[in-house]
Order: sequence, then C-alpha cells, then structure tokens
Amino acid sequence: MARPFRNHLLPPTGREARSVLHPLRPSIHLDLMPDGEEDFAAVCHDDPVDDGCMPPIAVSARDAAELQPCWSAIAQSLGTALGFSHAHWHEDGPVRRIGTAHNAAGIITPVVLFLPPGSLGDSIALFESLASRAKSLVLLPSGQWMSPTIDALRGIIGHEFVALAERLAQPAELPGAPRTLPVIAKDAASRKVKPVIRPADGMSWEDVTVTLLTGRTIGIAFRGQEGTHIFRNRSVIGRLHPLGILMELARSGQWSNPPKKDREYDRSRIAFRNVRNLLGDLVPFPGEPFAKSGGAYIPVFRIRLGQSLARNARHQSEEEADDD
Repeated sequence: MARPFRNHLLPPTGREARSVLHPLRPSIHLDLMPDGEEDFAAVCHDDPVDDGCMPPIAVSARDAAELQPCWSAIAQSLGTALGFSHAHWHEDGPVRRIGTAHNAAGIITPVVLFLPPGSLGDSIALFESLASRAKSLVLLPSGQWMSPTIDALRGIIGHEFVALAERLAQPAELPGAPRTLPVIAKDAASRKVKPVIRPADGMSWEDVTVTLLTGRTIGIAFRGQEGTHIFRNRSVIGRLHPLGILMELARSGQWSNPPKKDREYDRSRIAFRNVRNLLGDLVPFPGEPFAKSGGAYIPVFRIRLGQSLARNARHQSEEEADDD
C-alpha cells in the first residue's frame, strides 16, 4: 500500500534529496552523504541537544529519492474524503487553494491546503499567505500547526482550520462526525453577488456558456446546471455597462481597452475589471474567465446572444446594409 500511495500523491522528482528528518526527532535535519556506490548515510554534524554527533543512519537509495507533492491528485483525494469540490488553481508555494466547499443555500468557501516543505520558514510562509487571503477553510497537516499566531487569523480574517491527521483518523461511523467541510457564513457587509452555478469537481471556464437574454438578464449554463442574473441598475446600458461589454464580447469575440493615453482608458479598464469580478462571483471557478492576446481579452467561456437578441441583431445588420 505504501508504494502506490507514495507514487500517486508524492511522485519522485528524479533527483536525490540533500537531507532527511531524523526518524525519532523530526526537528533535526540530517545531511545525506554517499555511502557506497548507491546508498547514503544520514549524518548530523551539529547536535544541539547532545552537544555531539549522532551515529550515522543508513539510508537506501530508494529512501533518499526526492519527492514532490502532486497537488491535483492530493486535492482530488481530499475532496473525495472530506466532501468538497476539488479543482486546480494556478498558485505556487506551500499554501494553495485546492477546491470549494458549498451548501444548498449557495454559500461557498475557498478550501486551502498547507503542505510544508520542511524548511525553517514554514510557519512564517503559512502566516503570510493566510494573512493576505479572504476567509477560507484551511487544511493543516495536523493540529501541531495551530499556533496562537495562526489561530489569531480566525478572529481577524475569519479563517476556519481543519487538522487533517486528526480529522481523517475519526471513524466514519462516529456519531456526530461531520461528513463534509462546513461553509463559512458571510456577514452582510462582505456579501457579494450570489453564485448561480454550484462548484463541481474539475470545474473549468471552458465548460461555461453565457447567454445574453432579453431585458437585463443573462443566463449561465455549466454541465447541466443553469442560472440567471438580472442587472437591476436603472442606468442607461451604454458601451461600458456590463451588458454593453458582454454584447461586444458576443459580437466580436474579444474586448480591447483604448490606448493608455486615451481619456476613456481608466473608465474602460475599470468597467471591464468589474465584469471580470462579476463573472467570478457568479461562477466561482478557478482561473481567469479571459485570456489575454496582445492587447485584447478573449473569453475562455462561450458567449452568445439569445434568440430574440440574435434576431434583432440580424435585422439591424440587414437595415444597415440596405442603407448603404
């Protein structure tokens, strides 16, 4: 069992590790030194406890292989075990978003995983990353990482923490044991637009279709799910209104802001950014809904006009052609 687990979730990099943790005292790093043609010896040059060197520990070449976490496989395994929708967010470092927890009321919460590489700055990296994130469900390897400093982020930002070693050790049939990760309720001040699509495993913007319907309504579809959003603002629908931007995207397949020297540049840039943020609120998926090509933004999702708007657009084009 150990070898498939290791190869699946912790595949080797093809390089040899430079150090290992002492098997009985994990706080001590042992340097790996060649010992024979293939194997190694783990040596401690400076033992802060015994004020001397420990006897070398024999390490096989297999155990000296450097491993790296496969984040997507780990996310999928944890999503299945803990009941959240896993997906791949393009992030770096030991703290990464790996999915989304959600409930029937439409409340969603980011799920973040911490995988410490075993360096002295792991605790600092954890704190700095969590301090800059919105409230999330944070998966920690064990409760040992719950220092007072980390726990303070619960009250400051609203993070909730799950100790994986303790949580996964609970018997599934234990009375009262939670089956899925809980969402974190949003306060009224931070409440955004309610999502119209529920998170799903392997979710991707490529599978989303946005349809511009009549009036001020857009429809959003994803793998059998459908929802609508109504723009209730009574302002005139101009080019920089969200619907105006979506109409341009449906018509030409891209959006371009004017040159930076243009006096409309800032208004256009902010208006388009608001559309991107709106789509991210309505469809809580990883990644960007737009890809940049040169100076243009190309929608990753499919966008189209509804039958009524498409018919009106054809009539308008025919009238303009007759006028010419």
